Amino acid sequence: MKILFGDRGRVSRDDVLWCHRVLLGREPESDEVVDSHLGARSFRELVERFVVSVEFSTRTTGVPFAQAPAAAQATNSTRLVSIKDNDALNMAEFRAGVLRVSSTPRMLTLETTSRCNLRCVMCPHAINAVDRPKNLEVPLIEALERFIGQAKSIQLHGIGEPLASPAFWSSLKYLPDGCDSSINSNFTVLDDRRLCNLVESKIRVVNVSLDAATAETYQRIRGFSFETVLGNVRRFIEKRRNSGHRTPLLYLNMTMMRSNIEELPSFVELAAELGADKVCLWHLNRWPDKEMARYRITRDAWKFDYAKEGLWNFPALSNQLLREAQAVARARGITIYLDENKTVFFEEAGSLS
Repeated sequence: MKILFGDRGRVSRDDVLWCHRVLLGREPESDEVVDSHLGARSFRELVERFVVSVEFSTRTTGVPFAQAPAAAQATNSTRLVSIKDNDALNMAEFRAGVLRVSSTPRMLTLETTSRCNLRCVMCPHAINAVDRPKNLEVPLIEALERFIGQAKSIQLHGIGEPLASPAFWSSLKYLPDGCDSSINSNFTVLDDRRLCNLVESKIRVVNVSLDAATAETYQRIRGFSFETVLGNVRRFIEKRRNSGHRTPLLYLNMTMMRSNIEELPSFVELAAELGADKVCLWHLNRWPDKEMARYRITRDAWKFDYAKEGLWNFPALSNQLLREAQAVARARGITIYLDENKTVFFEEAGSLS
């Protein structure tokens, strides 16, 4: 049964029936009992009434409820409910302090693989710091069907390349409609079969980590063919357009550092030219000095030193080029997302050198 959930003034009889059947595992005793709940201000408030009841507490702690028929004692562990229903129940159980919950997590992060085919200079893979990289096991994805199918938000990536993971592709069939699902990808392994499956999937956002606007800088940071990745982006956008789909949305990511910051306005221009849906900008993490010192890497004649690459060393230059990039974005009609977890614009006490 589909339950409508929103900011309605009153709940419906179907809402009350859903609460009895799903939360209590039985039919209501009478029409009068149903009517007694119709004064709830919202579906969320209605769910909270049931979650704090003695009957619900008894049922979810595994103690038999004497007045309920035997069939009603069965658990709903395999029953999929809508995202909105699970979200309402999850929040209601949280507020009620329920210890043994019937809901599943509203937000999931599944690292479908920790393996990666690239060794980007700012990544732990570059210094062999990923312990025993491996793919998530496909049977585990199958065991998580209910969790995936009821989640409001899902990330299907971690430190590895999800498009090379069998577990990632297996997870796609369980994604529910309306789920805010996403992956980060280097987009280097996008063959025709993967391209078709990705475009036809329910993934909402594909974040492509590019980090450069020129082949030289891309090669230094990511060590792969810039043109190959750009070609994959173009193929994806063309395939999506020809299929008539609006999603998956494609975002282009740049991890900003001294070696690429001067390409930032061109990066935004490139994203607009390619037809990307958004540009996402991130600063390097400012780790403790001892940790940053581990990331000193030489590629050909170029030397990467994490601590020296941090734009906290070049605040005025960083701010200037961010503002130029924002101007380009406004002119080209493309959105820029700035990392909400860090200070993006520094206090301008430095020089432009």
